[in-house]
Amino acid sequence: MNSIDSIISAIGVNIGTYREDLDPLVMSLAIIGGGLAFGLMSGFVGTFLSERAERIREFKEIERAIGKSLKSSIYGKVTVIVPVYVALMSSIGVIIFPTILAAIYLLAYSNIISVGMAYTLTNIMSILILLILGAYMAKISGENILKSALRVAALGLGAIIIVTIIKSLTIKILMP
Repeated sequence: MNSIDSIISAIGVNIGTYREDLDPLVMSLAIIGGGLAFGLMSGFVGTFLSERAERIREFKEIERAIGKSLKSSIYGKVTVIVPVYVALMSSIGVIIFPTILAAIYLLAYSNIISVGMAYTLTNIMSILILLILGAYMAKISGENILKSALRVAALGLGAIIIVTIIKSLTIKILMP
């Protein structure tokens, strides 16, 4: 699910870039920029290319099995359209979720909340979105909703911990 990847990426940008004196608009644009790059390249193009390859392989196998060209058939047309549709659906969440997270910094830019509060709320909102996505995946698969939600949220918490540790160590090493 590319949406999860984009949220993890936004967490990395949020923690890696954050400084108390940083312009909240810069933080917002960094998160949106990461989301757009991820959404357009991995979310759309990457998904399109992999879906297209799978559909073409299946299409050729069916043509070989029946010994007849299906290019002008409905199945042939669907083989071309489905990868575009799947790629569009895949890229929507990849762009929307980081944009929601970036909007929190716009509250700081408007002096409604502090930059520090925006940082904290962005991390909290990231975990909440991951919990919801985990619950949604459980609903689809028929798995335990709580376990799935916690499993996916753990990815976000892990990212927060790892990026925070690496950032702290890097700052200590480079800025003694």
